[in-house]
Amino acid sequence: MSIEEKSEPNLQRGMKYSFLLSISLVFSKVVRGLLVPKILDPISYGLFSSIGLITRYIQFSDFGALASFIKEIPSKHFSSSGQERKNLIDETLSFLILATVFTSLYLGLVAIFFEGDNEYFFKTSALILIPTFALKKFKDFIQALVYGTGQYKNNALIAASNQWSGLICVVGGILIWGPLGGVMGLFLNEVLQLILVLRLVKESVRIKFSARVIQPIKKYSNLFFVQ
Repeated sequence: MSIEEKSEPNLQRGMKYSFLLSISLVFSKVVRGLLVPKILDPISYGLFSSIGLITRYIQFSDFGALASFIKEIPSKHFSSSGQERKNLIDETLSFLILATVFTSLYLGLVAIFFEGDNEYFFKTSALILIPTFALKKFKDFIQALVYGTGQYKNNALIAASNQWSGLICVVGGILIWGPLGGVMGLFLNEVLQLILVLRLVKESVRIKFSARVIQPIKKYSNLFFVQ
């Protein structure tokens, strides 16, 4: 059976699951957008929203590695050799590991040296975000692998579960402990989602660091520091 014959029904199912997923995501965001501001006072809501802004920015620390992976993995999975697929997985994971290390160092510095208003909140949140970001990056990688290899149903289940579980964890945390509880809810959600991903997905991924990702970094670093 050709790749086209195998992929056509998958694409049809993918369109169906994407449509259902988009409805679920929009609805969950509307519910969260209505609930959280109602529970928190303006100052607390501003604190929690600032953490959301920080998490959005640190997502860029992988410099588009996941987006590139999603683009490249279908051709490697369906038409290339197993070695090319393995190399792509190793290199992407290695880049995400580096991004996680650098982001963790940055958040650690914030937790140690930040001074100013709401110091306890931001320092504690920075410490909570270190494992949260690491778990999220690995989960996002597995989900990208699932999506890129045509497992559209599993991808939709993971994405929908992430939104609704996140809603429950964050709102529950806010009700218990205010804005800092919401940050704890983000961490709890990532733990639950990683467990779900590992149980749901049949892909076997070995974490192996590839030194090849260091080469371009060294190259541009040398160019930067040349006098």
